Amino acid sequence: MDLFLTGTLKRITVLLLTVQFFTIYGQSSKVPEADVKAKWKYFSKYSDAQKKTINDNWGLFFKEDVMSVLNPTLNVYPIKLDSYGLFYPESDILSQITEENFSGVIKKYSDNRKFSFYQLFLTEKVRTIISKLPDGENKKFYDELLTHVNKKILDDENIRQFNKKWNDFHIKKQIAALKAKINNGSFKHVIFFIHGYNVPYSLANIQTIELANIVDSLQKNSVVPQEKILYVPVLWPSNAQKKHNFSSLAAFNTEDISGVFNGGAKNGFRFQYFSNRAYYAGITIRKTINGLENENVKVSIYSHSLGGVAGASILINPISKLHTDYYDVVRNFATERLNNTNKFKEFKRKEPVNYEITENFHDEPVPTRPVNVFFSAGAIPGTTTFTDMPASSSNKKFYCTINRNDRMVTKNGIRIWIIKPVNAAQLNATTLGCDYKGEINNTANVFNAKFGNANNFIASVASTKTDHDILTYMQQPDYINLIARFLNGN
Repeated sequence: MDLFLTGTLKRITVLLLTVQFFTIYGQSSKVPEADVKAKWKYFSKYSDAQKKTINDNWGLFFKEDVMSVLNPTLNVYPIKLDSYGLFYPESDILSQITEENFSGVIKKYSDNRKFSFYQLFLTEKVRTIISKLPDGENKKFYDELLTHVNKKILDDENIRQFNKKWNDFHIKKQIAALKAKINNGSFKHVIFFIHGYNVPYSLANIQTIELANIVDSLQKNSVVPQEKILYVPVLWPSNAQKKHNFSSLAAFNTEDISGVFNGGAKNGFRFQYFSNRAYYAGITIRKTINGLENENVKVSIYSHSLGGVAGASILINPISKLHTDYYDVVRNFATERLNNTNKFKEFKRKEPVNYEITENFHDEPVPTRPVNVFFSAGAIPGTTTFTDMPASSSNKKFYCTINRNDRMVTKNGIRIWIIKPVNAAQLNATTLGCDYKGEINNTANVFNAKFGNANNFIASVASTKTDHDILTYMQQPDYINLIARFLNGN
């Protein structure tokens, strides 16, 4: 009896301590109420009808043209991608698909096929839609594509072939349409905006609008060039679990990082999973920018948070950052693939996602044109990102914000286990955005070693707020000043 009571008391004590612990660190990780309410201005300006559109598209599936409802005069060309970085199909297919179709076939959230058009093609509904398409190029393509989809044979090679055929078909159309938009509108500058982790598609549109408002103000005050800009929001499935309430100022909330601060051990899987989603988006945008090679237009990349993974991978192959047991194969991919070594075959079989990411980046050259890149609250490492930067990148400039208080990039309050905190160097390193242990200076040293100077690596403190939300960063004068430098290229 005494032993039973002792064991019971121990369990009760542990339970009480656990509750107390999570209460304390959960409170410490919250954004100050004043900073939350300061973001109300970005949502209060919309009508009830517009807010309904925002609510209806608060997810991972791009159902409506949100921008035409919120800001129909803004010059945009949205690029919508699935979890493999595949372009959205034509409207005659898309209009008959729901978000439930898009996410409902694959039940396991961490499955790489979830939120992909591959898993969507497993459904009878999509097969029926394709069967009713009029004869022509599209129907012929989709009929052939279905041969790579079989409910009983979910083979990794089938998935790779499906993905390759899909984007080879769609990217030509996308690039042609983007070129037409640029030339018909006489645009001089294209800015690819890549949102961060946990951003629903309608919120990504709002963030694009607010970036354009900042740039417009800078142009009106003659701080930056008076050039016509086309904004290209890159909409990729980044979780979209952020909560929201736009009914009133008192109730207003856009919870910043849903699930991370109580995610425990799952955070390791979560960060890796969505980093891979960002890599797939990055390779597609790399191909898109390469398709604009002969266009007389300036190209820039603006990313926030985990969007920096995609932004960096557009210009730098993610070799050192890849979580793999086959670094020797990754670093010597061309030779290993040519010789079809046993190690290569093992890598392909055991790490199909890493294999596909490596192959995609290897086979698509890094853009040669000059590009300016803005890392807003960059949730990426510095040295291991830029170590793989090619020597030909001397015409690329990188602008990085620093915030040593940002609760997400510092990972302040995030834990793997109940008493094990993590830091910015763990769970997919986010050391650049918070200058963890001198990461900014260490990254500048990488530039010095490669180019003899660090003139193309510009970093400055842009916020001291704990809030990781881009809408909080956008209210900081130092942040806006760095945007001006980014646009001026100085």
